[in-house]
Amino acid sequence: MKKYTIFTVLLALAFLGPVGAQTLTFTQGNAEVASSTKNHLYGIDDLYFSYNNNTEVFEARLAETRESVFKSNISNVTISGLSTAAAKIAWLENTHVKANTAQFNHLLPKNGISVRYNTSGKATNIHGRFTQGKTPLWAGHADSIKTSATDTTTALRLTALRKIVRGATPRLIGNDANAATIAVGAASGSGGTATITGNGLSGEIDIDTGSSTTTTGVLATVTLPVACPSKCLVTITPSSTFGSTQIGKVFVTTTGNTFVLNANGTALTASTADFKVFYQVTCR
Repeated sequence: MKKYTIFTVLLALAFLGPVGAQTLTFTQGNAEVASSTKNHLYGIDDLYFSYNNNTEVFEARLAETRESVFKSNISNVTISGLSTAAAKIAWLENTHVKANTAQFNHLLPKNGISVRYNTSGKATNIHGRFTQGKTPLWAGHADSIKTSATDTTTALRLTALRKIVRGATPRLIGNDANAATIAVGAASGSGGTATITGNGLSGEIDIDTGSSTTTTGVLATVTLPVACPSKCLVTITPSSTFGSTQIGKVFVTTTGNTFVLNANGTALTASTADFKVFYQVTCR
């Protein structure tokens, strides 16, 4: 009876195929693990990955609990339009930092990581949102972290990690709480004035032109309360009738802590009040 039972079970398994076979499909922002009985959806930032270059095994784990949610050959990982392991790993580097140890590629979520670096020996720990005070998601030499092909030194890798930690468009403390300032420029004409209502993130500019406005030059310069790391990106939109008729005569240039309204080759109408524009600032 026992032999018959074992034979029956083996026969059933043969018809059912591999037990626990899984696929992992990535789309923008999420990952879906599917088996014959259920599908699980995860935010891509909630997972970290490892890939064994020798065995081609790809594993996904939850960053919070370290639980393995997928482990299979990378051929069972689907990303639209990509077929090779190298292409799939490169795609994941858009959202994850790659770090290598021996034959493994480790991919750690950029969103919410913190980095601890020891200048003596360059030992580096990368923690996720849920691993503060716990074993890091990855530990190793700083030079094992691959941020980009041009980051060929430890200093460049650390600079890249700083940008990842702060985010692509950092919200600078102080820009939302403190007022921006403005200075009128010569292109606004003799006797022209400029005022601003707002902070380092958004507000409204009002220029009253004077006589003899010019076709080129600075109309007004705005200084932010806190400088952006690299430069500020500024969008302006008209907020008055005069502003809407004159906006095509203005272009914006920026630095880390200023943006400048310039005449673009045609002078603003002279001796007219209320060239008003709304502005919005993001940093990079």
